[in-house]
Amino acid sequence: IKKTRTIPSTRGEIYDCNGELLAYNRLSYVVTFENSGSYESRHIQNLSLNSILYRTVKMIESHGDEVYLDFKVRAAGEDHWEYTATGFTLSRFKADLFGESYIDDLTDEQRDITAPELMTLLCSDKYYGLNDTQITAREYRDYGLPQSYTREEELQLVGMRAALAANSYQRYNSITIAKNVSEQTVSLLLENTDVLPGIDVVEDYRRVYTNSQYFAQIIGYTGKISAEELKELKEEDSSYSSNDIVGKVGLEKVMETSLQGTKGSETLYVDSLGRTLSRETTQEPQAGNSLYLTLDIDMQKAAYHLLEE
Repeated sequence: IKKTRTIPSTRGEIYDCNGELLAYNRLSYVVTFENSGSYESRHIQNLSLNSILYRTVKMIESHGDEVYLDFKVRAAGEDHWEYTATGFTLSRFKADLFGESYIDDLTDEQRDITAPELMTLLCSDKYYGLNDTQITAREYRDYGLPQSYTREEELQLVGMRAALAANSYQRYNSITIAKNVSEQTVSLLLENTDVLPGIDVVEDYRRVYTNSQYFAQIIGYTGKISAEELKELKEEDSSYSSNDIVGKVGLEKVMETSLQGTKGSETLYVDSLGRTLSRETTQEPQAGNSLYLTLDIDMQKAAYHLLEE
């Protein structure tokens, strides 16, 4: 089956009136996972995926790097879970988890499910199998899994499995496990690719702000697009997706569509399970426009310090 996948563009840079950089993009490394496996049962699938993700997380954390998690649940105290979103965003989150295209398709039970109830369900053998009572001692040993997880590990695995589930019919779309990892982490993961099938390290860019103390309130910052922002921006540009990084406040938000650039695309050939067989680039992405301000770094610093005094 022939599929098309978008390639993100590079965000435009921001300068002062003299051409001094205020915001730019720095090369970084991102850890991704593409589920390319074939499994004989849900039980084996859960063991295999949990094993790969669990071992990858431990390697990432062994060098002080952190796992990237975009999951609308967090630990609240020692034995409780709570949602981190409300309203439309929370409803959209639940719809995605239960595989519904529209929020209105949720049942009353799904719509009203509490965070603790949701975590219990997702950890069961009906979903991701973290607390599957059918796992044997030998399977725990063979797959390198602990017989019990800490709350942080539970949240990490459930969050990553939920992201994978969202790609169940587009398995050629990888998920992000960690961002801006160190070269030590990169080396460790690449040395273990034989036991971590689907794990990859790709080059990406992260936003860097110079003189942010003086310009933060003007330039703003970027972050992952929210459900509300996606709905609004898609009305202006249909290429926006739920994985995009967009301006949240300030000039980053006001000039979003100009700074964002134009995405590229690549053609993939996948099998009936959505696994990638081959790929070729069909259109290179184009970087966003640079933004030149009328502000002067030196004058801005001087004004800041005068106000401070």
